[in-house]
Amino acid sequence: METTFALADQRIFLWLNNLIGQSLVFDTTIKYVASDYLVPASLGLCLISLWFIEQDRQKRQIQQLGVIVALTAMSLSNLLVMIINTIYARPRPFADLDVIPLLYTPTDPSFPANSTAAAFGLCLSIWGVHRKLGSVFIGVSVIFAISRICGGVHYPTDVISGAFIGAIM
Repeated sequence: METTFALADQRIFLWLNNLIGQSLVFDTTIKYVASDYLVPASLGLCLISLWFIEQDRQKRQIQQLGVIVALTAMSLSNLLVMIINTIYARPRPFADLDVIPLLYTPTDPSFPANSTAAAFGLCLSIWGVHRKLGSVFIGVSVIFAISRICGGVHYPTDVISGAFIGAIM
């Protein structure tokens, strides 16, 4: 018997996932945003730019420290997700429900969302040293998380827990 919480999680997932198939433009956008490439690569390029772009030496050193913190947060987030996955292996939504993922079919557990944990670990660290850029990337990470739900590879609680893990690292 499923809990009310699990049913609510499934309902929200299905509501967001049902947006797929309504518009080719929307589907294509979700496919790119939810991929393992666009947002992670953008965050990586952001870290590289933070390392080099500042002309003022003191500000650049602060930003470089922020980059080191961001990479550490991402690594610790991934480690914690891996530990959780050894304890609890939640199946992906496409394995539980009658949905076809818009992306690929990952084989690792759904909970917590590793990609979301990494993205939030990075973007919140960026926010710590560069408020404007960090704020933009927090927004991008939220869109990334929602697109992973729409794309059929995560439940809402997966991405919420992933964001929480990234935030506390």
